[in-house]
Amino acid sequence: MLEALTWFVSDEEGASAIEYGLIGALASVAGLAALGLAGSSLDALLTEVANAMAPPSP
Repeated sequence: MLEALTWFVSDEEGASAIEYGLIGALASVAGLAALGLAGSSLDALLTEVANAMAPPSP
């Protein structure tokens, strides 16, 4: 039993997959945060462009 527990604790075969998963999750959170911060300024810019392209009212 002690030998199996020692083997289980020292086994690092799945550690790379977990690390890649954590890196992917961190990149996703950072991307969502960046899009959230840029969203309002992008909305204002596109509204300004749409207003500039609208035909003049008579």
